[in-house]
Amino acid sequence: MAGSPVLPNGPPAWLVPRTRNIGGFSYMAKMIIAVVLCITLGLSLSSFYPAEAIEHPHRGSVATLKHDGNITQAVPEEYMKLSDVKHSSVDEGATPDLIDYEEMSKSPSPDDSSKSALGKVTDKWVSWAHSARKKLIGAGTHRKSKPLVTDEKGSSRTASESVNETIVEGRVSASYGERPTLGKVTIVTGAENDEQLTYERALLTHAAHNRIHNYPMFILRQSIMRDVWSKPAYLLSVMLRELAKPLSQRLEWIYWVDADTVILNPNVPFEIFLPPHEYNDVHFLITNDWNGLNNGIFAMRVTDVTVELLSSVLAYPVYYPDVELQFRDQSAMETILGRDHFKKHTVQVPQRWFNAYQGELDETLAPFQVRRGDILVHFPGVGNRGERMEVWLARALEHSPEWEIDVRYTSYPNEVKAFWHDFGQKRRESQEEAKYTKHSAEFLMKTVQEKLDEYKDQVKEEEEQKILQKVKQLHETLNRESTKNDIGEISDAMYKLDDVLSPITKIDERIERTVAQEAHEVLFLAEKATLTNNQEPEWEEETRHVEEGIVKVKTKLDSKPLIVQETRSEIEELRKKSAELDKKIEEKKGEAETRHEEERKKEEEDDQKKKAEEEEEEEKRKKAEEDKKKEEDEKKEEDEKREDDDGKKEEDDKKDE
Repeated sequence: MAGSPVLPNGPPAWLVPRTRNIGGFSYMAKMIIAVVLCITLGLSLSSFYPAEAIEHPHRGSVATLKHDGNITQAVPEEYMKLSDVKHSSVDEGATPDLIDYEEMSKSPSPDDSSKSALGKVTDKWVSWAHSARKKLIGAGTHRKSKPLVTDEKGSSRTASESVNETIVEGRVSASYGERPTLGKVTIVTGAENDEQLTYERALLTHAAHNRIHNYPMFILRQSIMRDVWSKPAYLLSVMLRELAKPLSQRLEWIYWVDADTVILNPNVPFEIFLPPHEYNDVHFLITNDWNGLNNGIFAMRVTDVTVELLSSVLAYPVYYPDVELQFRDQSAMETILGRDHFKKHTVQVPQRWFNAYQGELDETLAPFQVRRGDILVHFPGVGNRGERMEVWLARALEHSPEWEIDVRYTSYPNEVKAFWHDFGQKRRESQEEAKYTKHSAEFLMKTVQEKLDEYKDQVKEEEEQKILQKVKQLHETLNRESTKNDIGEISDAMYKLDDVLSPITKIDERIERTVAQEAHEVLFLAEKATLTNNQEPEWEEETRHVEEGIVKVKTKLDSKPLIVQETRSEIEELRKKSAELDKKIEEKKGEAETRHEEERKKEEEDDQKKKAEEEEEEEKRKKAEEDKKKEEDEKKEEDEKREDDDGKKEEDDKKDE
């Protein structure tokens, strides 16, 4: 099997000498002497190395275990037995004896023959570390509350309790690069028993992780408060100590880690999960399981905001003694993190990143269960926890390349990159929403003030005072540092203002009805004008303007809420355009009527003239007839006279005769 990059089954590549084509006894002797001297020097230096750098006890206080009877079938049965599991890591008043790290480093499962060469070196290293630790304790390196004594095993300890606190400092030197910026904190307390020994063995898995990534570690080995409240108290003390340091020397992030965790892949640094630099307002990285928050492992930025959070968690049961905390400090932290002041600084990340639960690689693997290449496995609230941890400890001490994968080849880089990309996108969307909400609030205040000025004589004084009070509250919410970007708070203040606007609303409704009636009257006349005359090319431009005005007025009428002033403005504009069209139509009609009247008059004149001519002709005809008749009468008279004369003549002639 191929060797692991960190703890291989065979000697690491940098220890394997390159093959050279150089022979000779002298050359080989020199090489052997050099190797022996190097090994001797290394062993000598190791005896002076602080024991804490090897121990790295980790993950104390399993104070956050949960239980919920309504777990779905997808949740492993052992995770639902929380109420039956006692937190052996936080037994009040009990303190552990110093553990024999040489014995503890031996895995119970793998045979010595199956251990890697580096694994054996680790066993020796731990043994030397234990010896050095005793010396350091005797010299007073660890903090203590009572004078140190020596038990029958030769271990230095106080008369009634073991060493209170172990601090494993990170390396700060030119040879190791920059100072540590990330550290771990844990608590390991309780009576010495098999399960407690398992916790100590689990801490050893953190030792390699800490050395590889240069993480300092703070380990409390004594309860300093009742029940599980030592956890936030110790975290607070570490946070305050870091903040008391100069900025150039303090840590930037601290991970809390419970004692019931096993590092499976020490190649993965905790830094990979931290937010990008542009999200410097993110102070807490948490994970949730089916019960809500699980604070077995979480990250905190070293800031005063973290001090406020931990102080609030510690104070919660004091100020809210009647509130039932199902999971004690964990429930208090979940409640506090849900408040606006801390919520905006908190990001929930995928549970499997650094708080995975046990599981096997098959088709039933749940999203919260550990996979090969993942950094660690956590055992909150499981039955026979010690036995289960030993199984995974054996797996960790095998240093299998299937588990100890180079971080570049794990799923973490892509997952983390995608997560923070989506986080940024959602944050930008949230900021846009907040911007819109603030704009809406400012517009509402402006509108309310304008309406109060407009309806001053119609709104009662007591109603006006209520409205002004809510306007003031909304204004304060928009300008208060803690709420100015809080969409929920701003929306709530807007709703409260809206609740007292009924006097203005009633006036608005009455005015809106009046405006709507005016609009419909104008629309009726305008549409009638366009429908009647839209075929006339000479009125095409005026008709188009009226049609556009009709659309605008209808749009204003459909808008909610109705903006009275703008609607009235559009109504007046439409009325004006419609009047212009009507005027042109009337002018055209007037011209047509004038022309028609002139034509009628001309026809009448022509008719009269024709009639006069006809009458004149008739008179002429009558006169001609009269003249003719007169002439005939005269002729007739002449004929009669002539006949008479002829008759007289004949008579005379006859007389003469």
